[in-house]
Amino acid sequence: MPHEYDDPVTHEMIEAAVALTMGLRARSRSEPLAVLTAEAVNTVFCSCVTGAADAGVYGVSPIHAGLIAEVLRQVRMRNAAPAAEPALRDPVDVASEQSFPASDPPAWVWRRSSAV
Repeated sequence: MPHEYDDPVTHEMIEAAVALTMGLRARSRSEPLAVLTAEAVNTVFCSCVTGAADAGVYGVSPIHAGLIAEVLRQVRMRNAAPAAEPALRDPVDVASEQSFPASDPPAWVWRRSSAV
């Protein structure tokens, strides 16, 4: 459960929403994929991400819509990939995705050389 100052949107939570969407799809083929994705996002992400943002705009907020769109994109991408050949992912790409958004880079410090 996210805390007040933690980032409530993580790579792991998006993965959980993708997995839940795919599980819901396996149980209910008649429901549109977008509806199942919205249900998964609402289940996985706390109301501090979706509900609070939605209340501010009296509808689906851009944050909420963006989460649904990203989970839907990843579900469609996985459904399009051949099941027999799991895609090998570059460990650097995986680490980069998991660390995004990264904190600010360290500031460059001007140092005078002692020879001057």
